[in-house]
Amino acid sequence: MNQTTPIRKHLSKPLLAHKIHCFGKVQGVGFRPHVTRLARSMELGGSIQNVFDHVVIHIEGSAEDIHTFIRALHTLPAPIQIERIESQQCHAALAGEFSITHSASHSGAGLDYPLDHGICPLCLTEFNDPHNRRYQYPFISCNDCGPRFSILKTLPFDRGNTSFASFLMCAQCEAEYKDPENRRFHSQTISCPACGPTISCNQLQNTDAITHAIGKLREGKIVAVKSLGGYHLMCDAQNENAIKELRKRKHRPHKPFALLVGETDLVNLETDELGFLNSAGRAILLAEKNRLHRLPEELAPGLSTLGVMLPANGLQHHLLRGTNGPLLATSANIQGEPIIYDSNIAEKKLSDIADCFLHHNLEIINPLDDSVFHFVGGEFRPLRLARGYAPKTIPLKKNCFPPSLGLGAQDKNAFCYTEKTKSVIFPHIGNLESAEAFKRFRAGIQAFSIKTDIECLYDAHPHYTYTAWARDNLGKIRSVLHHHAHASAVAARHPHDKWLVFTWDGAGYGVSGEYWGGECFYGTPGNWKHVATLHPFRLPGADQATKEPWRIALSLLYESGHLIPAERSDHEKRIVEILDRDINSPRCSSIGRLFDGVAALLGFIKETSYEAQAAMCLEAHAKESELDTPSMRVYKMNGLQVLDWRPLIPHLINNAISHASRAGIFHTALAHGLFSTLREIEKEIQFDCIGLAGGVFQNRVLCEKVFDLLKASPHPVFLPEEVPCNDASISYGQVIEALYRQGVTQ
Repeated sequence: MNQTTPIRKHLSKPLLAHKIHCFGKVQGVGFRPHVTRLARSMELGGSIQNVFDHVVIHIEGSAEDIHTFIRALHTLPAPIQIERIESQQCHAALAGEFSITHSASHSGAGLDYPLDHGICPLCLTEFNDPHNRRYQYPFISCNDCGPRFSILKTLPFDRGNTSFASFLMCAQCEAEYKDPENRRFHSQTISCPACGPTISCNQLQNTDAITHAIGKLREGKIVAVKSLGGYHLMCDAQNENAIKELRKRKHRPHKPFALLVGETDLVNLETDELGFLNSAGRAILLAEKNRLHRLPEELAPGLSTLGVMLPANGLQHHLLRGTNGPLLATSANIQGEPIIYDSNIAEKKLSDIADCFLHHNLEIINPLDDSVFHFVGGEFRPLRLARGYAPKTIPLKKNCFPPSLGLGAQDKNAFCYTEKTKSVIFPHIGNLESAEAFKRFRAGIQAFSIKTDIECLYDAHPHYTYTAWARDNLGKIRSVLHHHAHASAVAARHPHDKWLVFTWDGAGYGVSGEYWGGECFYGTPGNWKHVATLHPFRLPGADQATKEPWRIALSLLYESGHLIPAERSDHEKRIVEILDRDINSPRCSSIGRLFDGVAALLGFIKETSYEAQAAMCLEAHAKESELDTPSMRVYKMNGLQVLDWRPLIPHLINNAISHASRAGIFHTALAHGLFSTLREIEKEIQFDCIGLAGGVFQNRVLCEKVFDLLKASPHPVFLPEEVPCNDASISYGQVIEALYRQGVTQ
């Protein structure tokens, strides 16, 4: 059909025209090609255009056909996600055959970014087909899969706005791109071995380079591999010596490593978990080790779980098959710094870690770590939002004006931008203590949040890395208490209900500067009342106690009156003296620090080399005990219900009980302690929903026990699903807290 020929499907019916605005995940997901095929199949005229962060359709036909067309838009396949459609009648321009027109230019902070997706089944079939021209092509992709946000310079999502702009399509790719019947019609990442990015390793190119890297992996060497979001450090996951060498070079003695696997029987998976691993996001999933497979303990020392992920792209499929997998695959970085994504920086910073480098020349614009999930309470819940899941767009219950920016927490930082009726949580950055992470934090804010009238929200802790910088550079700023942000992050689902939210984590700044971490709040976002806490104890040496939990164990014994003088070592005598004199021993009410102290008390760990190591070790060793679980006392003081851990200590130091049983007793007692606190509160306060927030609720054993105790409650119980329960949700909680504190109207 000639493109200038007016469409007249029904000459007897009057020709109407509508302009349709489509919002949601409609860029980088094949929306325009799908709509074009739909309109042409209905013989409707018009056009479709990307306009910054949404899509505009001009459609012409009869009223009946336009109505049918709009209904069909809602049935387009995943990963397309239409959140809303705005349609209005407009002037009929006697449009010709439906076509895709050049995108409108724009600048500003976006609200709906396309996500990187793992290789789809059709592309994988082509990748495995020796007769296909993209056979074993590492960058194979289509409208349904491939890099998106990682290569995006600015919206709208068009090839010219991505790093694929550097690669001119060959004649065959261009023909596919222009053919409406081809599944790569208008695919912005279309490429092939003749015109796409190239792989290099030790002056070798493409297949030769990959073969060389595979040989190194099989020899037990460590290879830095540039994936589509940044570099991974890889080695043979069955080679204990290689793993030990990587730990030595990376100065990472204990923190668990993730596995890139082709076969999933290394862990115990249910059907739903296997389906999740195969989903487009290709996240790491934490799952129980399969003890039938004797993988080196060095992969995850002292833990019962492994993080596994399936290959997300052709290059990873290449490496797995060449080595017969599984492969250890961890983010390539220097300890404490974010993932490295630039080839020159990788060669410079990783030269003492990697034996060789497998590079490619597709520029990474926005680096992305691997996302991490686990299955708790019948749902897959995020622990880290990054590749495939971030930027994460969440609708708001209110209209936010002016736009706001939540700066997040010091650790697990991910900032959040909010405008109109949406919040966007940007990908994981990490701990801002490192200069490189703070640099990336500032660069991200400058790139994605450029409104001049923006309001910035920051954590009330005065010593966060970003605090002084925010005050000097971000104009209007307001502080939000750490645990109010945790509470608002979970309560945002039903912000007008009355909530009771337990915010249990490592530590956060309280109203008067005290260290909170075992709190409970009643109310709604923007209006929280502190109603419960944990009986406090001291942290001898302050922050040093988090690295040396034996200090906390001593503090627990000291506070509960169970410290035996005859058994003190010189180190312990010094700590007791510090406690006696109350020197550099801040009080805290932290459940997270309580976990650390109990893990040390039971002898599982004395010093830690990564965050939450002690708590994870305690969880991994917890076994159900046939003994009666001791009760934690709840008493009231200064208007707060106080959960008292001290009655547990005699049982936790009873050597007649196995270490594993004592660990189980602690988890059970803590779950019952939460339940007892709730029962005391509900004698005085009526509430609608129960929330669980904070990093402590990453503990699957504890969560399952709490869910079991609360299943008969008349109140629904919520643990975050869209955002992590840990500090990665603080930025989202900050903007929610500020939004409802303002009393903004719709």
